[in-house]
Amino acid sequence: MWKFFKKHSWLIIILAIIILFPQSLSNQAKLSMKTIIPGIAIDKVDGEYETTALVVTPTRGSESGGGQLRATYISEKGKTIAEAIEKLGYVMGKSAGLANLNYIIIGNSLFEDNIVGQLDYFIRDKKTSNSILVLACDGEAKEEIKKTEKLEASTGIGLQKVYLYKQESSNGYMMPIMEVANSVYGKSKACLINNFTIEETKQTKESEGSSGGGSSSESGGSIDKPDGRIKFLDKLICLVEGNKVGELESENEVFGYYLLDKNAKDGSLNLGEITFNNGQVNDFNIKYYGKSLKKKINEESGEFEINVDIHLDDVKLRCLDSSDVPSIEYYKEADDEFEQKIKNKIKEKISESIQTSFNKGKSIGCDIFKFSDLLYQYKYNEWKKYIEENDNYLDKIKIVVNVKIDKLT
Repeated sequence: MWKFFKKHSWLIIILAIIILFPQSLSNQAKLSMKTIIPGIAIDKVDGEYETTALVVTPTRGSESGGGQLRATYISEKGKTIAEAIEKLGYVMGKSAGLANLNYIIIGNSLFEDNIVGQLDYFIRDKKTSNSILVLACDGEAKEEIKKTEKLEASTGIGLQKVYLYKQESSNGYMMPIMEVANSVYGKSKACLINNFTIEETKQTKESEGSSGGGSSSESGGSIDKPDGRIKFLDKLICLVEGNKVGELESENEVFGYYLLDKNAKDGSLNLGEITFNNGQVNDFNIKYYGKSLKKKINEESGEFEINVDIHLDDVKLRCLDSSDVPSIEYYKEADDEFEQKIKNKIKEKISESIQTSFNKGKSIGCDIFKFSDLLYQYKYNEWKKYIEENDNYLDKIKIVVNVKIDKLT
């Protein structure tokens, strides 16, 4: 056998070249056709769906540093979302797919109809992930996704990871598409979607130089600095059975919702005015870490009391505005009476925010905290008797908030 291979080695080499070389050309051709679509915006225009894809095409040098990264935006219309996306495929090439899709921005026009039915395409498509982030916007999603070029490249492309961090930090909400779909089957039938707004910052762009129109950069071309940021504590869109019923808009309403989100571990809270030894701080702020919570249900004659125990591992004092007291060290050395005053203010503010959020949900008929699911799980007989057939069951529920603070520094 070895003698045969040795004698006919030239033939084997030729056969290998004939077989493998065309495949390498084909793979290279497919590679050059590939595009990455991290995000899609969807609007409804004159009865048709308009999808706008953020398309990132690999370019020379983009592997290192990302300096050469370039994104384009391509829009197509169709009678259905599926038809519009199919048209996008024709424009970008057959290798362009949605395997890398990590977020969808929904234009305000889509909330005129049931949102779950409209997003059905992405839920059923086997190439897309069930964890795609769903975001909403006030106007046209087409315009909002284009503003992502104002963000850092990694931020504009990887919004899913950005919102996972924002959720943990209590200033955003990561709503996966599958959770939107499953919400219609829950007992509360409610879900919330984070609104997405890019605000312009005052950061200036590097100019090309003031004289002769030449570039000031060594590479011979100017580089635009990111001049946008994602809005902090943006509003939340409230859905019941897939239909929009209202919004949590004020800072108190939005923050109150995050306080009962088990995934939100850290956050900052403005306590407002604090008086101390005849002095006054107009803007006293805290930063808390390691938030955890437990819920307990008490029921009496069809009235339910949800006791929420919130535990803060560590609270840092941050004085933002003090004309009378110059240093935060002054507060850290304060007596027990002042420390108790701060703790009481924190408990009061947290309880007020949660109650404000719950009351807003109640006013629009949305069980934002999904208390019906909680009662179904732990108080089934009572849920069956008092909640199942009662459209106004939120009136039978009240919240009592207890806050424990381990360390105040």
